Amino acid sequence: MRIQNISTLLPMVVESNFLLIQMKPTSDLEFFIMIVIYKFIKSCKPQKFADLNYTLPGGRVNASDTVPLIRISDDVGSMLISAETKVSATVLRPTREVLLSQFRAIIFFDGPNYNNTTNFGTGLQLLNGNTQYVSTGNSMTVLILDNPSDGFAWLLFQDYELTKHIKSFQGRFCNDRSPCGSITLDATNGPAALQIYNKDGVDAITDSSGSGQLEVYIGAASQNKTNLVATYHAGETSSSLPQKVFGYFKTFLLTDGNATITFNDTFNNEVMYGSVGSTGFISSNRYGTYALQSCYANLLSSPYKSAVKF
Repeated sequence: MRIQNISTLLPMVVESNFLLIQMKPTSDLEFFIMIVIYKFIKSCKPQKFADLNYTLPGGRVNASDTVPLIRISDDVGSMLISAETKVSATVLRPTREVLLSQFRAIIFFDGPNYNNTTNFGTGLQLLNGNTQYVSTGNSMTVLILDNPSDGFAWLLFQDYELTKHIKSFQGRFCNDRSPCGSITLDATNGPAALQIYNKDGVDAITDSSGSGQLEVYIGAASQNKTNLVATYHAGETSSSLPQKVFGYFKTFLLTDGNATITFNDTFNNEVMYGSVGSTGFISSNRYGTYALQSCYANLLSSPYKSAVKF
């Protein structure tokens, strides 16, 4: 049915959370466009912006820590991180590249709040710079303006005493569906750290090529190295790899040179074979860290009638 005398309709006001449009159609076409716009606005869900007064769980880090403080940006608001000396912040690369743009909504501030203080930059700048943000005092504030409902950024905080000698950082979130693959570390200008969180609780190192000394920690690269489980020399690992390293969070620290570390996550839940003369180790997933539970059970065996024994 054709609507007559559309131009005589009173002006229509369309309201939404962010939009107020006053329209006075002068033709059938304009009326149709007005209806389309109206339906589109009404179908849009309100966007959730940061409640700047909402405080997210923060925490404190110390120079004696063997694991970093991990916070997941699963809500909007601000969080306060304090330290024994200074706060160091790094971030893990997400499993989906489409989430990278969301890292712009994370802003790091120097000090106990985000008012009248210096901001270091965004999470995306931190990630792309392969660096760390360091507070001038003993506190840092993180403001999260927006994020998907399932959380997307894994933020790592440590006391600067643990990271001040490290020149570059890379972070990965890995599992058997999003494998780490091969990652190159460049320590020609100083130690380079690879921080990995694997929710499957195990990473299998299959190769380390290049040059330099590679230290493997279950947790952070601690001062007293109580959680250091292995030291490799890149390019000289034929008898010591492959090797499974247990623990959800690990730090691979290349102290010099340039090396590529290769992970094979298909070994995580499968049988892994070593050749005659191979060496390796078994450790708990919280080795070097005090915990109420720190154990691991596994079966080591050799083929039937094999000369290899354990």
